[in-house]
Amino acid sequence: MQAKQAVDLELPRGTAVYGRFVLEPWTATSTSPTAVVNGGDAATWDPALDALELVHLYNSAETPLPDLRVELWVSSVGFGLLDSKLGEALLPAWPAMLAPGESFERWFALERGPRANPALKAPMLLLELCFDFDEAKPASPVLPSPAMAPVTPQRASNGDIAGAGHGAAAAAAAAAA
Repeated sequence: MQAKQAVDLELPRGTAVYGRFVLEPWTATSTSPTAVVNGGDAATWDPALDALELVHLYNSAETPLPDLRVELWVSSVGFGLLDSKLGEALLPAWPAMLAPGESFERWFALERGPRANPALKAPMLLLELCFDFDEAKPASPVLPSPAMAPVTPQRASNGDIAGAGHGAAAAAAAAAA
């Protein structure tokens, strides 16, 4: 996983932001390097940075399918003590698990907190995601079919479920099968 770009930040130029990622229900957190807001209310991460890895602790059929919690934070100089959360989203991880080894990029709208100014736009975050597995220990988690999609998946403008690679027509065909 790699954060690529964040837009609609409504922050002054020069402000540092970073992403914090958790594969729930586990609690291990990965944090991206900081990116600096430019004059256009956007921040772009260096593409040469290494991708972040989150470990899915799959070990049996009873292990739940994870969700990816994505948070965007404003960095302070207080070693994280005074950092403030800009927005967050909870994304189902199973669409990426349907296509192991395939990398894809998607934009996600982040929800600002309940105390945020309602006049502000929701920040958007571009992520590159890829599910990879340890070939030494092949796992075959039981994944839902596209017809069993969660109630609130992120959908692209063309109807694709975020990263699943199935358009609305393919999902309908799978449901009919």
